[in-house]
Amino acid sequence: MVHDPRIVRDEAQIEVLRQTIPDWIRHMRRPPTPSLMPGFGPLEGIRAVGTGILVAQPYIGTKLAEFGAEVIHVERHGGDTFRVTAPFITRGGRPHGADEAEVAKNKLSLGLDLRHARGREVLMALWKISDVWMESSAPGTLERIGLTNELALAVNPRLVIVRISTYGQYGEPDYLARPGYDALAQAYGGMMSITGDPAGPPQRAKTYTGDYITALTGWAATMMGLWEVQKTGRGQVIDLAQYEAVAQTGGNTLPLYTAEGATYGHTGNRAPGFQPYDTFQCADGWVFIGASVVQFTHEFQFSSASIPRSTVSRPVQKMLRQSTPPRAANSTVACANTAPRDQLRKWRPNSTTPRSPARASLEYGNNTSTHTTPHAK
Repeated sequence: MVHDPRIVRDEAQIEVLRQTIPDWIRHMRRPPTPSLMPGFGPLEGIRAVGTGILVAQPYIGTKLAEFGAEVIHVERHGGDTFRVTAPFITRGGRPHGADEAEVAKNKLSLGLDLRHARGREVLMALWKISDVWMESSAPGTLERIGLTNELALAVNPRLVIVRISTYGQYGEPDYLARPGYDALAQAYGGMMSITGDPAGPPQRAKTYTGDYITALTGWAATMMGLWEVQKTGRGQVIDLAQYEAVAQTGGNTLPLYTAEGATYGHTGNRAPGFQPYDTFQCADGWVFIGASVVQFTHEFQFSSASIPRSTVSRPVQKMLRQSTPPRAANSTVACANTAPRDQLRKWRPNSTTPRSPARASLEYGNNTSTHTTPHAK
């Protein structure tokens, strides 16, 4: 089976490029894996090299390393951006970025300047002795200096190549060459349109959620690529677009739109189909209460770890059981009865008990009428 021509554009070029590989690389023997790190975990024996920056690609390597792979992180000349990006960890020999501490753990690291021929040769040597190569440059960037999928497969026909970009390796030319970051992936993938308080603007989910979703998707894709190589002996090229990774987490938004033409915007913590499912201000802090509908009946299960069922007053439990099931209206999503959410006012510690959310009772409103409130489009 040939590779996807949209990703590996010239299959025949692989054999041609194989003849141009420097002899010292062609005759390299793979050293034991791991070579420097202690062996452990189910991925012991796997070596991966990554040349990306920030979160989306490096965190794939972090997950591989946590399960025993030997991961070599290649930093650009001058070091990773996150090494000098706040917030900083000042404890230790020298200050460094906290994000770098998170995504660089358990890895080996070296610096390479891929603009120079010798730097590119060293990367080719790493391809030769590795199972995975991961990178996150804008499409066309590495190709302009001769680092192509075809060359990597010529050096190592069993290599799993993971290409990460915001908009993918093929598609609308106006988008492909654009640099991309976490917030752009969240915006283009639809996450920001449903995140935030209804009274405010769409918001970015913290912390670099679009990048981390991409990385976790890429980690799964890498494992599938390794499994395919194990079965067929043939290297794989993975095209991982950040916006697609984010879009897959849209939950009910895509089937709701394609089936019903219905949309809803950012609704805060509220769930669109049942209530209460929100944060509530207490006399001594905040608490989250979640009550889920079981098989579309009016039976509720309290899921707040800090509020046992026994401490919620019976009138409130009765009020929750009277909530109406979800229904849609006029191409918008109608929320289930929001009266419980609006009537739960404040947590007040009992006068005879210590001030503790776990020993609280509810003050509730007298209005128990049911109604539906459509979300904004």
